[in-house]
Amino acid sequence: GNSSCFLFDSRSGRLAMLSVAVRETPNVDVATPTAKFASKVYGAEESGKLQEFFQFVQKTRGDVAQVKGGGGFQSANDALRKYLGALELLPSRFPTGSNQCALKFSWKEAMTTKKVPDQSSYAWEKASVLWNLAAVTSKAATMTDRASEEGCKRAWEQFQLAGDIFILIEEQFASQLNGVGSVDMSSASLKFNAALMLAQGYVCFYERAIKKQSGRSLLAKIAEGVAESFELAKSYADQLRGSIDPSFVKHCSAQYSVYKASSCYQQALAETDAARQSLAGFGVAIGRLKKCVELCNVADTTGVQSIRGATQQLAQLAQGALAPLEKDNREVYMETIPAQLPALGKLPKNPMAHKERKVAEFILEDTRAEEYRKALQGLMPAVIRTASSAYTAQLEAAVDQIKREIKEVAEQKQAQLQEVNLPYAVDEVGKAGGLPDQLWEKIQDFNQARGGAAALENQVECLTQMETAAQSQIAEIKGALDKEQADDEECRNAFGPRWNRVPSEQLTKPMRDTLEGYVQRLAAAKATNAAIVSKYNSKKDVVALLSLSREELEAKLPAGGHEDNPALIEAKQSVRQELDRLNQVELDVMAELDKLCGTMLQDNIDPLLLEAHTSGKPPESVIPQQMEKFNAARAALRTKANAIPETVASVKQLFSKCAGLAQGDCARSRFLADVGEGLTVVLNGTKDLQEGLRFFERLLEYLRTISQQSNDFCAARQIQKTGLAGQIANGSLSTS
Repeated sequence: GNSSCFLFDSRSGRLAMLSVAVRETPNVDVATPTAKFASKVYGAEESGKLQEFFQFVQKTRGDVAQVKGGGGFQSANDALRKYLGALELLPSRFPTGSNQCALKFSWKEAMTTKKVPDQSSYAWEKASVLWNLAAVTSKAATMTDRASEEGCKRAWEQFQLAGDIFILIEEQFASQLNGVGSVDMSSASLKFNAALMLAQGYVCFYERAIKKQSGRSLLAKIAEGVAESFELAKSYADQLRGSIDPSFVKHCSAQYSVYKASSCYQQALAETDAARQSLAGFGVAIGRLKKCVELCNVADTTGVQSIRGATQQLAQLAQGALAPLEKDNREVYMETIPAQLPALGKLPKNPMAHKERKVAEFILEDTRAEEYRKALQGLMPAVIRTASSAYTAQLEAAVDQIKREIKEVAEQKQAQLQEVNLPYAVDEVGKAGGLPDQLWEKIQDFNQARGGAAALENQVECLTQMETAAQSQIAEIKGALDKEQADDEECRNAFGPRWNRVPSEQLTKPMRDTLEGYVQRLAAAKATNAAIVSKYNSKKDVVALLSLSREELEAKLPAGGHEDNPALIEAKQSVRQELDRLNQVELDVMAELDKLCGTMLQDNIDPLLLEAHTSGKPPESVIPQQMEKFNAARAALRTKANAIPETVASVKQLFSKCAGLAQGDCARSRFLADVGEGLTVVLNGTKDLQEGLRFFERLLEYLRTISQQSNDFCAARQIQKTGLAGQIANGSLSTS
C-alpha cells in the first residue's frame, strides 16, 4: 500500500520515494455478459465465432485481478496493457447500460477505505486499469537504484511516465466519473498523484545534476523547481483533507522545506564564492544560509521523524559555512543582511513537462488484441459502419476547422510581434549579449529532438507518397462503384420493368457521400501541405542558419543597437513580463485545443448507431445531435482565444513606451527576429506535417474500410444480378 513515510537512506544520503498503491479488484466475469449480449443482438452463429475472443478478454481480466503492486513490475505491466488492448475493443460492440450488455466492474479504493458501488461504465474500468499501470510504474521507479547517473535518469523517466498517466486519467475520465463517489478518481486526487510523481521525478533529476557536478547556481534553481513541485502536490493534497491520510500533506510539506533549504544552501555557496572574488555580497549569502537552517527546522516540525537525519545533516553543513562567513562579515565587510532575499532568476526548463504522446505510445504499443478487431468490426451491419465513418469524417472536419481558426489567431499574433522585432527587441534586458538562451534552446530542440531540416523534408516526401496512395484508393473505390452502377443501368435498360431491384445510386448514396467528404478533406489537406512547403521554401536562407553552432551564429549577430539606461531597462522588463503573460495565454489556449480535439476524435458513436438501428431508426439520424454536444466547448475555446489578440495589443502598447527604443531599426533585434521567424516556420511546419501524417494514416485506414464495404457491396450485387438475370432468361420472373 501507500506509505507516507519519508525515509532517509543513510547509506546513499538520498531521501526515499513514495509509490502509489494499486486499486484491488476481484476476477470479474466479463465473458458471460458479453457472450449473452452478442447472441441476443448479433445472433447465436456470430456469437459462436467470438468464443475465443470472449475467453481472451476473461483471461486478461483475470490477470489484471492478480496485480497487487508488490513486485514483478514487468509481468504486471504486460498484464495491464494487454487488458487495455482488449478493453479498447469492447465499448463499440458491447455497450453497457439499460437493456445493454450487463457488465459490472468492481474496484476497491487505493487512497481511502471508502466503498464505491460496482459500476457498468467502461470509463470506470479503463481509468482503474490505467491507475494500476501508473501505480506499478511508480513502484518500479522507487525500486530503481539511483546510485548512478543512469539510475537517476531511469527513475526520473519512470516517475514522469507514472505522473503523465495520472494526468491522462484526469483529463479523459475525471469529469465522466464525477458522480461515482470515488476519492481516487476525483480530479484533486488524480492531480495530487500526478504532481507527486512528477515532483519525485524532479528529485531524481536534481540527484543526477549533483552526480554530474553541475554548478551550484544551477543546482539551486533545480532544487527550487523541486520545492515548487512539492508545493503544488501539497495544494492538491489540501483539497483532499478529511478523505485521505493526513500524512500525505505532511510529506509534501516536509519535502518542500527540505528542497527549499537545499536551494538556499546551494545558492549561498555560489554567492559566497562570488563575494570572495568581488568583496561584496556577503550579506545575501549569510541570509540564505540562515534561511536554510530555518527551513530545516520547519521541516522537522512537520512531525515526519524519519527526515531528521537529512535535515540535521543539511543544517550542520549550513551552520558550518555560516560561522566563518558571519565572522568575516562582522569584522571586515559589515554588510547588512537583507530582509528580502533576491529571487534566483528564471528556473531551468522543467524536465518533467507532460509528454502526452509518449504516454499514448507506451500504453497502446501492445497489439496482442488486434487480431480480434476485424472479427468484431464484422459484427456491425454495413449501414452502421457507413454511418460511423460519416460521423468520423464530420468530427475530423470540425476539428480541422477549429484548428485552422486557432492557428490563424496564433499566426496573426506572431506577425504583429514580428513587425516590431519582438520578443528579441527586449531580450537580454540590461545586458549587451550574444544569442538569447531561449532562442538557442529552441534551435537545439529543432536540430536534436526533431531532426532538423532533413527530418522536415523527409516528412514532406512521406506526405506526398501518402497523398498519392489516398488518391489512388479513392479512384479505385469510385471506379468499382461506377462500374457496378453502369452494369445495373445496362441491365435496367435491357430488361425494363423486369429488372426490379433497387437502383445502385440509391444504395450507394451514403457510401458516396462519405467518400466525397474524404475527397474534400484530401483537397484541403493538400492545400495545407502546399502552404507549409511554400512557407518553408521562402525561409530556406534563414533555415540554413539554424544548422550553425552557437559560436557561428553569434559571429553573425550584429552588436546591440542601444545602450540601456535604468528607465529603459524597466520599460523593457514590463514588456517582457507582458510577453510572458501572452505566451501563457497562448499555451492555455493550445492545451484546451488539444484536449477538445482529443475528446472529439475519440468519441465513439457506434453504441448509439446500434441502438438506433435495432429500434428501426436510420442510424445516421443520431449524428446531428452528437455533433451538437461539442458546440459549447468549441464556442468557449473561441472566446478564450480572443484573449490572445487582446494581450498582443497590451504588449505593443507597453512596447511603444520604451523611450529611446528604435522600433524595427536595431540590426541586432532584426537579425534575431528573422532567425526567430524562420525557426517558428520550421517548428510549426514540423508540427503541422506530423499532424498531416497522422491525418493520412487515419484517412488510409478509413479508405480501406470503405474499400472493403465497396467490394462486399459489389460482390453481393453481382450475385444478385446473376440470379435475377437467370430468372428473367428462363421466364420465371413476371412483371406483375
